[in-house]
Amino acid sequence: AAAQPQPFTYALQQRGRCPQAIVSVDEVVRSSSLGNAGQHLPTHSFVRQRPNVAARVGVAIGATTTVHFAGHHYVHVLLQQRFASTPAPRLVLRARAAQYAAVVVLVGKVVGADAFDPAFAVLLRNQDEVEVPLDTDAVPPPKQFKARVKALSPEQQQFAKMYRSMQIGGSLFGVVAIDVRPQLERCLNVPPHALSKELELFELLLELLLEYEVPTDVLSYEADTDGDGQIN
Repeated sequence: AAAQPQPFTYALQQRGRCPQAIVSVDEVVRSSSLGNAGQHLPTHSFVRQRPNVAARVGVAIGATTTVHFAGHHYVHVLLQQRFASTPAPRLVLRARAAQYAAVVVLVGKVVGADAFDPAFAVLLRNQDEVEVPLDTDAVPPPKQFKARVKALSPEQQQFAKMYRSMQIGGSLFGVVAIDVRPQLERCLNVPPHALSKELELFELLLELLLEYEVPTDVLSYEADTDGDGQIN
């Protein structure tokens, strides 16, 4: 069963908690009855989970700032076979947040074992949904590439090889989904899952951070004198 293709659909959730978001990669199948919308079918890929869950991956958000995250890592291989006359399938990345949830979705390239280069980011809240088209270009296999550049000059062959190497090096597509609630709890130094029942407070804090750009280093929380962990 491990060698069989699995649907590219994941639920973002903590252990023992409800899913906060659903992330999937779908193939859009054209249908005359559906018009231009088409039918979304989940893609199936060979998948392997990275064994070290504690491995940290860095995302540079500025010249001097890098954010590190850890969690479940999955590596997918999508095998698509088609005839030359058949158009390439249309793939889309879909993500939807649950009610009273906030999730950050990053789309980009994996540039190393511990580095991720985001090209697109979006914050999803309260059943927000986003659909990102994935434009893919087929890279010719080595035998076909060698036959194509055989008639070129040595300088042109060297340039073509460098360009192909650059294409292959940037072909590892990556998606990262981050639950905002646990991160905000860490910023406030409150107990885990403390904001799960404080929905109004959670929404208010998000508005302060997003609309008024309140930096997280000025936020603080002091427990009550009883020490029962409740937010007052």
